[in-house]
Amino acid sequence: MRRLRQLRNTARLAMEARGERITARGMGLGSRQPLTVRYLGLPGYFEHLAPRLFEGSVEELERESAWNGLAFRQFEDSKMHKEGLDLLIAHLPRPYGHLVGGRALEVPCWIIQKAQLDRPWDDVVASFRKNTRTTDLRKVRKYSLTPHITRDLSDIRDFYDRMYVPHAKRRFGPLSVVDDFDEVVEDVKSRGELLLVHYEGAAVGGCELVSDGQYMQLLSLGVVDELPPSVADAALSGIYLFALQHAHARGCRELGFALTLPNVKDGIYRYKRKWGTAIHDDFSESSFFWQPRTFGVAVQAFLVEHPWMYRSPAGLVAKVLLPGPIDSRELHRLAEGYISPGLARVEFYGHHADPRPPSNRDALPYVTWHDLSTTDDALRLFCRAD
Repeated sequence: MRRLRQLRNTARLAMEARGERITARGMGLGSRQPLTVRYLGLPGYFEHLAPRLFEGSVEELERESAWNGLAFRQFEDSKMHKEGLDLLIAHLPRPYGHLVGGRALEVPCWIIQKAQLDRPWDDVVASFRKNTRTTDLRKVRKYSLTPHITRDLSDIRDFYDRMYVPHAKRRFGPLSVVDDFDEVVEDVKSRGELLLVHYEGAAVGGCELVSDGQYMQLLSLGVVDELPPSVADAALSGIYLFALQHAHARGCRELGFALTLPNVKDGIYRYKRKWGTAIHDDFSESSFFWQPRTFGVAVQAFLVEHPWMYRSPAGLVAKVLLPGPIDSRELHRLAEGYISPGLARVEFYGHHADPRPPSNRDALPYVTWHDLSTTDDALRLFCRAD
């Protein structure tokens, strides 16, 4: 049922032949240097991107309707005409995204992180990050949190109104994918369950679990707003732990942890990663396409703060632009924080502090180093998608 709705949504997006073309100028976030950006594609998303790009007021130089099918021409023109642009961004649904393919760095709108469960429970726990096995499990015990499985309509309504919707809007803003209440009820009643986390006799968090044979998905989740921070943090740990335990007890091979932004710095990505997950570039209704036109201070500041996962022939590749010189030890520390099963590789770009660059013996598996001080065209080196 959920996949059917995804297919319907994809068809609906594909029928939206017209999108927006917006050109905006302001001071780049984190650099306080002038930045000019053009956005193409689905309407309503630039307002979410703007706070990630600009600091302070933004001047719109252009806003008009445009046909999504011609977006690729903007990327072709960008090779010939500067137009004063620093960054070209497109957000396009299928099938229009395929027209842009190869002309820009493609980022899936979302990724899914999945935990492998077809093994003994002790092996599942062993796949957790060390800090998760100590800190998170201890917090669940400390507050005596307990799981409760239900399909009761009043429980679903309470979860939807007090946990799921506020949590989704707080975390994702305009990009939040919020199902209608009737859709959540249909999922739970037909092939799912609602898992609630109880603290002192009351539900303080929960998630929707939907199974399809041996695969279970953790879909909507949330924690009530009025909890003390320490209890809210423990409740979130309880949601993931109890969902894993429940899926494993049901004999599921995998548990999918819903949608995540494809950014290795993103806190949600790193939180899910610590539960032993792997990245999957599953069904995507749309994609972002990024084409830096310059490699000035403002563009670099944006790329430093947003190390996206890009599609490549080898799979998903994270491109991490470093803000300053780095030595081998610090490179290792950063790589440990970003790498994950399911990434083809993590590419670091920067200037090495030590005259001796990291050798293959120094590098972690599927981590590569690119020294920008050795090239006359840093922009071209960074934007390679091989």
